[in-house]
Amino acid sequence: MKLYKGFDKDLKCRDYQFEVGKEYEEEKAATNTGNQSAATNTGNQSAATNTGNQSAATVTGKESVAMAVGYDSKAKGALGCYIVLAEWKQIDGEYHIVDVQSVKVDGETIKADTFYKLIDGKFVEVG
Repeated sequence: MKLYKGFDKDLKCRDYQFEVGKEYEEEKAATNTGNQSAATNTGNQSAATNTGNQSAATVTGKESVAMAVGYDSKAKGALGCYIVLAEWKQIDGEYHIVDVQSVKVDGETIKADTFYKLIDGKFVEVG
């Protein structure tokens, strides 16, 4: 995510000295709770979390985590990132979480930049 920062005449913001033309990276987080929504984060060591039903979480920064724990939600990450998913089942007419798992995107068992859902306790590739 590209952001633009405001600063004073000395290129300072909250006592941090910035330099003209230099790019800065900070730890970041993107969170969403709405149904059928998306949370995406591109910073290193960042997190994208989504608790809405039928939602998605995506991360691309090094050592980042994508978590989608709403009903029928999905997550994907770049190589070396982690994804966290919840599985829901209808029990006596109500939906309940029956499993939560995390996995590292290793490029073999879990492919990079590919959405997954947790189904029957397994990470399943989805479109």
